[in-house]
Amino acid sequence: MRILDVTGKEIDLQNPIPKDHLTPEQQKRLRELLLSFCAVFLGGIGKMKLKPYELPEKKGGTPKAKRPYPIPLIHREATLREVERLVKLGVLEPDKDSPWAAKPLAFWSKKCNQAQERYTMNKKELVSIVEMLREFRTILWGREIKVYTDHKNSVESTFRNAQMLMWRLEIEEYGVTMIYVRGRENIVVDALSRLPLREEPMLAAAAKLAAEEPPEFSLSLEEIAETQQHVGL
Repeated sequence: MRILDVTGKEIDLQNPIPKDHLTPEQQKRLRELLLSFCAVFLGGIGKMKLKPYELPEKKGGTPKAKRPYPIPLIHREATLREVERLVKLGVLEPDKDSPWAAKPLAFWSKKCNQAQERYTMNKKELVSIVEMLREFRTILWGREIKVYTDHKNSVESTFRNAQMLMWRLEIEEYGVTMIYVRGRENIVVDALSRLPLREEPMLAAAAKLAAEEPPEFSLSLEEIAETQQHVGL
Protein backbone atom coordinates (compact mmCIF):
# COMPACT_ATOMS: atom_id res chain seq x y z
CA MET A 1 0.00 0.00 0.00
CA ARG A 2 1.36 3.33 -1.08
CA ILE A 3 0.24 6.70 0.25
CA LEU A 4 1.02 9.83 -1.69
CA ASP A 5 0.88 13.41 -0.51
CA VAL A 6 -0.55 16.34 -2.45
CA THR A 7 2.72 16.76 -4.33
CA GLY A 8 2.72 13.13 -5.48
CA LYS A 9 5.55 12.00 -3.21
CA GLU A 10 5.30 8.75 -1.34
CA ILE A 11 4.83 9.05 2.42
CA ASP A 12 6.79 6.75 4.65
CA LEU A 13 4.40 5.24 7.21
CA GLN A 14 7.19 5.01 9.77
CA ASN A 15 7.85 8.72 9.36
CA PRO A 16 4.65 10.17 7.93
CA ILE A 17 5.72 13.83 8.28
CA PRO A 18 9.38 14.20 7.32
CA LYS A 19 11.07 17.31 8.52
CA ASP A 20 12.09 18.28 5.02
CA HIS A 21 8.42 18.60 4.06
CA LEU A 22 7.81 21.28 6.72
CA THR A 23 9.34 24.67 7.10
CA PRO A 24 10.75 25.69 10.53
CA GLU A 25 7.70 27.86 11.12
CA GLN A 26 5.37 24.96 10.29
CA GLN A 27 7.29 22.65 12.61
CA LYS A 28 6.97 25.18 15.42
CA ARG A 29 3.22 25.53 14.89
CA LEU A 30 2.80 21.77 14.74
CA ARG A 31 4.57 21.35 18.08
CA GLU A 32 2.38 24.06 19.60
CA LEU A 33 -0.75 22.37 18.26
CA LEU A 34 0.29 18.98 19.63
CA LEU A 35 1.05 20.47 23.03
CA SER A 36 -2.34 22.19 23.08
CA PHE A 37 -4.02 18.92 22.08
CA CYS A 38 -2.27 17.09 24.92
CA ALA A 39 -3.19 19.79 27.42
CA VAL A 40 -6.89 19.66 26.48
CA PHE A 41 -7.53 15.98 25.76
CA LEU A 42 -4.72 14.08 27.49
CA GLY A 43 -4.66 15.71 30.89
CA GLY A 44 -1.81 18.09 30.15
CA ILE A 45 1.01 15.67 29.38
CA GLY A 46 4.24 17.61 29.73
CA LYS A 47 4.56 21.19 30.82
CA MET A 48 3.05 23.48 28.25
CA LYS A 49 5.08 26.65 27.75
CA LEU A 50 3.98 27.71 24.28
CA LYS A 51 0.98 29.65 23.10
CA PRO A 52 -2.21 27.51 23.22
CA TYR A 53 -4.36 27.05 20.14
CA GLU A 54 -8.06 26.37 19.71
CA LEU A 55 -9.10 23.57 17.38
CA PRO A 56 -11.26 24.78 14.49
CA GLU A 57 -14.98 24.11 14.75
CA LYS A 58 -15.46 23.72 11.00
CA LYS A 59 -13.86 20.95 9.02
CA GLY A 60 -10.81 22.14 7.17
CA GLY A 61 -10.36 25.23 9.32
CA THR A 62 -7.04 26.44 10.63
CA PRO A 63 -6.09 26.50 14.32
CA LYS A 64 -6.64 29.85 15.98
CA ALA A 65 -4.42 31.22 18.73
CA LYS A 66 -6.15 31.86 22.04
CA ARG A 67 -5.61 35.09 23.89
CA PRO A 68 -4.89 34.93 27.61
CA TYR A 69 -7.92 35.56 29.77
CA PRO A 70 -7.61 39.04 31.31
CA ILE A 71 -8.41 38.84 35.02
CA PRO A 72 -10.19 42.00 36.23
CA LEU A 73 -8.17 44.10 38.65
CA ILE A 74 -10.71 43.71 41.45
CA HIS A 75 -10.59 39.92 41.14
CA ARG A 76 -6.79 39.97 41.09
CA GLU A 77 -6.60 42.01 44.30
CA ALA A 78 -9.17 39.76 45.99
CA THR A 79 -7.15 36.70 44.99
CA LEU A 80 -3.93 38.22 46.33
CA ARG A 81 -5.60 39.08 49.64
CA GLU A 82 -6.96 35.55 49.97
CA VAL A 83 -3.54 34.04 49.28
CA GLU A 84 -1.95 36.36 51.85
CA ARG A 85 -4.57 35.31 54.41
CA LEU A 86 -3.90 31.62 53.77
CA VAL A 87 -0.16 32.19 54.07
CA LYS A 88 -0.60 33.95 57.44
CA LEU A 89 -2.81 31.11 58.71
CA GLY A 90 -0.19 28.56 57.68
CA VAL A 91 -2.46 26.81 55.17
CA LEU A 92 -0.05 27.62 52.34
CA GLU A 93 3.69 27.33 52.70
CA PRO A 94 5.40 29.48 50.06
CA ASP A 95 8.66 28.53 48.44
CA LYS A 96 11.77 30.51 49.24
CA ASP A 97 11.68 32.04 45.74
CA SER A 98 7.97 32.84 45.93
CA PRO A 99 6.87 36.50 46.14
CA TRP A 100 4.67 35.48 49.08
CA ALA A 101 7.73 34.53 51.11
CA ALA A 102 8.42 38.18 51.86
CA LYS A 103 10.79 39.09 54.65
CA PRO A 104 11.34 42.46 56.34
CA LEU A 105 14.22 44.41 54.84
CA ALA A 106 14.57 47.01 57.56
CA PHE A 107 13.04 48.32 60.76
CA TRP A 108 12.76 52.01 61.49
CA SER A 109 11.66 54.09 64.46
CA LYS A 110 11.88 57.74 65.39
CA LYS A 111 11.03 59.72 68.49
CA CYS A 112 8.52 62.54 68.16
CA ASN A 113 9.74 66.06 68.78
CA GLN A 114 7.91 68.52 71.03
CA ALA A 115 5.62 69.72 68.25
CA GLN A 116 4.80 66.20 67.06
CA GLU A 117 3.97 65.05 70.59
CA ARG A 118 1.01 67.45 70.57
CA TYR A 119 -0.34 66.06 67.28
CA THR A 120 -3.60 64.16 67.20
CA MET A 121 -3.46 60.44 66.48
CA ASN A 122 -4.48 60.98 62.85
CA LYS A 123 -1.63 63.44 62.28
CA LYS A 124 0.85 61.13 64.01
CA GLU A 125 -0.21 58.25 61.78
CA LEU A 126 0.18 60.33 58.63
CA VAL A 127 3.50 61.92 59.57
CA SER A 128 4.94 58.50 60.41
CA ILE A 129 4.22 57.36 56.84
CA VAL A 130 5.84 60.50 55.44
CA GLU A 131 8.96 60.12 57.58
CA MET A 132 9.26 56.45 56.63
CA LEU A 133 9.05 57.25 52.90
CA ARG A 134 11.70 59.95 53.28
CA GLU A 135 14.02 57.59 55.16
CA PHE A 136 13.84 54.79 52.57
CA ARG A 137 13.37 56.98 49.50
CA THR A 138 16.23 55.37 47.55
CA ILE A 139 14.72 51.91 48.04
CA LEU A 140 11.03 52.68 47.59
CA TRP A 141 11.12 55.18 44.75
CA GLY A 142 9.58 53.74 41.60
CA ARG A 143 8.28 50.55 43.24
CA GLU A 144 4.79 49.35 44.05
CA ILE A 145 4.12 50.38 47.65
CA LYS A 146 1.20 49.36 49.84
CA VAL A 147 0.66 50.89 53.27
CA TYR A 148 -1.66 49.08 55.67
CA THR A 149 -3.13 51.32 58.36
CA ASP A 150 -5.82 50.92 61.00
CA HIS A 151 -6.69 54.65 60.85
CA LYS A 152 -9.49 55.06 58.37
CA ASN A 153 -9.03 58.83 58.11
CA SER A 154 -5.53 58.33 56.67
CA VAL A 155 -7.02 56.49 53.69
CA GLU A 156 -9.20 59.45 52.73
CA SER A 157 -7.84 61.84 50.13
CA THR A 158 -9.57 64.97 51.44
CA PHE A 159 -8.31 66.81 54.50
CA ARG A 160 -9.38 70.10 56.00
CA ASN A 161 -6.01 70.58 57.65
CA ALA A 162 -3.50 72.16 55.25
CA GLN A 163 -0.52 70.39 56.80
CA MET A 164 -2.14 66.96 56.51
CA LEU A 165 -3.09 67.73 52.91
CA MET A 166 0.56 68.54 52.08
CA TRP A 167 1.67 65.25 53.66
CA ARG A 168 -0.95 63.37 51.66
CA LEU A 169 0.26 64.97 48.43
CA GLU A 170 3.84 64.02 49.28
CA ILE A 171 2.73 60.42 49.83
CA GLU A 172 1.02 60.45 46.42
CA GLU A 173 4.36 61.24 44.76
CA TYR A 174 5.54 57.73 45.66
CA GLY A 175 2.46 56.08 44.15
CA VAL A 176 1.44 54.60 47.50
CA THR A 177 -1.75 52.57 47.81
CA MET A 178 -3.34 53.15 51.22
CA ILE A 179 -5.23 50.11 52.52
CA TYR A 180 -7.42 50.23 55.62
CA VAL A 181 -7.21 47.28 58.01
CA ARG A 182 -9.24 47.01 61.19
CA GLY A 183 -7.25 47.27 64.39
CA ARG A 184 -8.05 43.75 65.57
CA GLU A 185 -6.91 42.35 62.20
CA ASN A 186 -3.72 44.43 61.98
CA ILE A 187 -1.73 41.93 64.03
CA VAL A 188 1.66 42.72 62.51
CA VAL A 189 1.85 46.28 63.84
CA ASP A 190 0.62 45.43 67.35
CA ALA A 191 2.62 42.21 67.67
CA LEU A 192 4.94 43.55 70.38
CA SER A 193 2.16 45.07 72.48
CA ARG A 194 0.16 41.83 72.33
CA LEU A 195 2.89 39.61 73.72
CA PRO A 196 1.95 37.93 77.03
CA LEU A 197 3.41 39.52 80.15
CA ARG A 198 6.04 37.70 82.17
CA GLU A 199 4.52 36.01 85.18
CA GLU A 200 6.01 37.49 88.37
CA PRO A 201 5.13 36.59 91.98
CA MET A 202 3.63 40.01 92.76
CA LEU A 203 1.57 40.09 89.58
CA ALA A 204 0.37 36.55 90.17
CA ALA A 205 -0.65 37.39 93.76
CA ALA A 206 -2.48 40.53 92.65
CA ALA A 207 -4.32 38.61 89.94
CA LYS A 208 -5.29 35.92 92.47
CA LEU A 209 -6.69 38.48 94.90
CA ALA A 210 -8.62 40.19 92.12
CA ALA A 211 -10.13 36.88 91.07
CA GLU A 212 -11.26 35.92 94.58
CA GLU A 213 -14.72 36.89 95.75
CA PRO A 214 -14.82 39.81 98.22
CA PRO A 215 -15.62 38.90 101.85
CA GLU A 216 -19.17 39.35 103.04
CA PHE A 217 -19.67 42.00 105.74
CA SER A 218 -22.68 41.89 108.07
CA LEU A 219 -24.87 44.99 108.20
CA SER A 220 -27.00 43.87 111.15
CA LEU A 221 -28.14 46.81 113.30
CA GLU A 222 -27.88 44.72 116.47
CA GLU A 223 -24.23 43.90 115.86
CA ILE A 224 -23.50 47.56 115.11
CA ALA A 225 -25.18 48.63 118.39
CA GLU A 226 -23.24 46.06 120.43
CA THR A 227 -20.00 47.22 118.87
CA GLN A 228 -20.77 50.85 119.69
CA GLN A 229 -21.56 50.00 123.33
CA HIS A 230 -18.36 47.99 123.64
CA VAL A 231 -16.31 50.88 122.28
CA GLY A 232 -18.16 53.42 124.43
CA LEU A 233 -19.89 55.46 121.78
